[in-house]
Amino acid sequence: DRLAIWLYSSLLDLVERLYEEHRDDRAPSLLQLRRTLQLVIDNMRTHSAIFHLLSAVQDPSQAPSLERARVALTIELVGFGSWIGLPARERMTLSLAGILGGLTAKGRPDQALSVLARFSGLGETALPLGLMLHDAQAARRGDKVELPGLILGMVEEYVFHTSATPDREARSPSRILGGLQSGAVTWVPCELGAAFSAFKGPY
Repeated sequence: DRLAIWLYSSLLDLVERLYEEHRDDRAPSLLQLRRTLQLVIDNMRTHSAIFHLLSAVQDPSQAPSLERARVALTIELVGFGSWIGLPARERMTLSLAGILGGLTAKGRPDQALSVLARFSGLGETALPLGLMLHDAQAARRGDKVELPGLILGMVEEYVFHTSATPDREARSPSRILGGLQSGAVTWVPCELGAAFSAFKGPY
């Protein structure tokens, strides 16, 4: 549990630094982030509950920072990816998408690749990562997209609605999960929403 807490706080620090460097037009390195994400992915196999607890703790009336929201999203993505049996490499790509997706303007799928071009060290993950970021936004317009992008978009939707914004308090997880299962979010297939709800059930 202590290792999980240390990894979570380290991840939050790294993401805050990464976003700050990006805002200052520097070229941030992803090396430390990838190493920490790998440790999170490995540790969540045995200590997933503490990670979910850490990401869920928030004041329902206060909007979280962008960095904190993206770290919470990444925890959900890694947990769900593990639960449905995705290989570790795909979970790494999902977790990177969770972090780097916060740098892409909402409603601009075309911007995903230009954002990634600023980061070195992506290697073979660059193309699937770019497609995932693109598809997560394109899905909201009803476009046909691949499953990884759909998963990213769905979990983004869940985290957004269960977090406060400047205009409203956080909504209850059960309400949002119910909507994902029932088809209220029209671009999310009910089967995928039901799978995510089943994953979140124990937490």
